[in-house]
Amino acid sequence: MENVGESVEIELFTKKSSPETKYIAVGFSEDVSMGDDYVTYCVLNPAGQVEVHLGKNPPGQKSNQAAGEANEVGVLEMLESKATEDGIFCRFRQHYIASNNFSPNPKHPYHLLLAKGPAENPQKLDIHDLDPTNPTEFPFASAEPVLLLNPEDAAKFRDSASKNTSGSPKVTGAARGGNGLNFVDLHGILMLISWLGMTTVAIYSARYMRDSWPHTTVMGLKIWFHIHRTLNFLAVILMVASIVFIVWNKGTWTGPCIGLIAFLLAQVAIYLAISTFK
Repeated sequence: MENVGESVEIELFTKKSSPETKYIAVGFSEDVSMGDDYVTYCVLNPAGQVEVHLGKNPPGQKSNQAAGEANEVGVLEMLESKATEDGIFCRFRQHYIASNNFSPNPKHPYHLLLAKGPAENPQKLDIHDLDPTNPTEFPFASAEPVLLLNPEDAAKFRDSASKNTSGSPKVTGAARGGNGLNFVDLHGILMLISWLGMTTVAIYSARYMRDSWPHTTVMGLKIWFHIHRTLNFLAVILMVASIVFIVWNKGTWTGPCIGLIAFLLAQVAIYLAISTFK
């Protein structure tokens, strides 16, 4: 990374971990998380040539909004590029235009985010890998903000994002999100508790506990029914929370259709139960 006046020269390179790898992107963020960030990316077009484009990650979304050609005029200048079966390389100059909503200010420090992934076309990037246990695919985030026009900051970032043997950026603690649980973990945990835990016990109570405590009732209902109803309601609540976590993390539903169908059927079952016992 080199500064030239109020413009910066940036080089991006990634090894293609699979034929689906079509882009390498750098994000300019106020924090180490994706969302409301400026993005510049080098992407393969249908002819296999490298193009450089501007984009933005809208607030609260895990997606990329392409700037369009009109917003790129006078901002981006491709200096060198190369695409092979093994990698994508580009070197470009990025100018700052204050009136351009897709142009990051090089005088402002940003956390720099690096990511790679598939793309439908140069104007439509697909979501990158979100598994923090996969260091060759998971995005990199600079632990500290980088001032683009400061040569020392630029050199420090270059060193911290040095390539490993796989050709992917090394993952920092900030990018990993620490050792705590992330939204994907919470999604899986809540689904396991709701389906294998609560729903299983609820079904068991309805089938095999009807004769337990035959003379005991609570609010006019037998114990087995309270267990069955309460666990089913709690299971649905956990399912809803689980869906919220995964959609918030990925920006959209990316799971198999069978999972979404099962979730919807669970909601229908609760609705039918409420209608039956009115």
